[in-house]
Amino acid sequence: MTLDSTHVIKRGLHFSALTCAFALLSVAFCGSAQAASPAVYISQSGGGAGDGSSCANAKPASFFNSASNWGSTIGAGTTVHLCGTITTVLTAQGSGSSGNPITIQWESSASVSVCSTLGSIQLPGRQWLVLDLGGNSAAVTCPNNGSGLGSQTVASGITDSFGQPYSNVEIRNGSIGPIYKKSGSGSDGLNTYGIYTSGGSGNHFHNISFTDSEKGVFFALGSTSSGNEIDHNTFVNIGAGIYYACGSSSCNDSGGKLHANDFTVGINWGNSNDTTHMESIHIFTNGGSSSITGLQIYDNNTHGAWPTIGGTAAYFLEQAVPGSSGSMSGDIFDNICTLTGGSGAPGDGCYFIASNNNTFGIYNNVADCVSVSNNSGIGMELDGNSGDNFTVKNNVIMNCNTAIYDPNSGGSFTFANNDYFNIGSQGWVYQGSFMSFSQWQSKTGDSTSSTSNPGLNSDYTIASASSFAHSSGADLTSVGDSLLDTAKPTSIGAAASAAGISRPSTGAWDLGPYALSGSASSGSPAPPAPPTNLTVTVTTQ
Repeated sequence: MTLDSTHVIKRGLHFSALTCAFALLSVAFCGSAQAASPAVYISQSGGGAGDGSSCANAKPASFFNSASNWGSTIGAGTTVHLCGTITTVLTAQGSGSSGNPITIQWESSASVSVCSTLGSIQLPGRQWLVLDLGGNSAAVTCPNNGSGLGSQTVASGITDSFGQPYSNVEIRNGSIGPIYKKSGSGSDGLNTYGIYTSGGSGNHFHNISFTDSEKGVFFALGSTSSGNEIDHNTFVNIGAGIYYACGSSSCNDSGGKLHANDFTVGINWGNSNDTTHMESIHIFTNGGSSSITGLQIYDNNTHGAWPTIGGTAAYFLEQAVPGSSGSMSGDIFDNICTLTGGSGAPGDGCYFIASNNNTFGIYNNVADCVSVSNNSGIGMELDGNSGDNFTVKNNVIMNCNTAIYDPNSGGSFTFANNDYFNIGSQGWVYQGSFMSFSQWQSKTGDSTSSTSNPGLNSDYTIASASSFAHSSGADLTSVGDSLLDTAKPTSIGAAASAAGISRPSTGAWDLGPYALSGSASSGSPAPPAPPTNLTVTVTTQ
């Protein structure tokens, strides 16, 4: 908002009956409490009148970083507008409130362009903030930083200052990166992040393009958390897209949602020391009584040429301390994984779940290993251990050397209505033994699955009503997950807004993430792009 300089908004006026008995006679106010302004504009050095009323009259970045200005000028309900290129680290000094957050709004072409090991923007322990990146490219970036460039700073974008988790923070609508441009196979660029937090609840990161950092989103879960959501983001030139994992100690998280993200694999963040594990999504607990429950991973897409070193799996779930009493549970559905690239990567295939006490439903996904000659081309590796319970239905696994790999002898499995097409010489592995499809069916009871050509288009949509994938799946409405009842939308990532198609409430489902026909659903659309660059003039007579 822009305030008309000829008027003043008078808010929060308080009177004392004793000291203001003659207020009407003196026509004077005896006291006035300060209140936060509805808007303030910030640029690197400030400008014009310096009153913060517009970009031309902005206050300097140092004003933002001074705690004395938070609560008086910047408080609940304030919109802080960022103007031009800011080359100073910005550290939020206060919080908003529920239903009345502080919004930090990037104006057109604004950028926070600074290299800092603690983050270009820091939100230490803050709550109820909205960071709207204004749809800008390089809204947060570390310029000229990377292999062979002007600097090799271990930089990050938006952080909690590393160790002071924030909650109820929404970050949306724009680009973060480049943070560190990687080339070669060295170990440089490690521990560079787009977004970092060491815990917190109710955080929502969406409609963001992440480029060039070792990790895109590093969510180091701490103590107890719930209700976090990471969706509709695009990741390019990132080593590991999303880490959603316990930090250095036990954690208990519930209700996390990771969905509709698009991951392009390509830049080789792996190295000979194996210090960077490349994957799109990495989930892990950390022993003890750790738990990640009610997790939903859905509508994501991983594709691109996989480098030959450092690859683990596209979707990688494990316990950091195998054999511990920790646990994980949730549903993994309507995702796509395409393993294009070197013959030896990634080593653990498309979908990987390891360690014990895991309970997951794995439904309607696609795993395309592209070539049966890739010995690491595994559709799903499910390591059956004590306390594991896997339900695997309606998936399409194609062009893989191994369809499903289970190297262990424990766990409980339910397989049904999957399609395994063009599977190579290593076929199926159950309890450590390689076997043919008929042997697999006999051992696992997977009698309703097939090896037919699913009849998919190149984008994994179903080609026609005569395709095998159409109406060959189990009806999964009994799972009771309303998000599963909606098929994957054809458009995902930072700029997406399409909704998926509702699957039938009764009768056979289609295989894979897409439904051939049905009605458009409002079950999982992308959030609408927020309005940006609004200017409101407020006057009070």
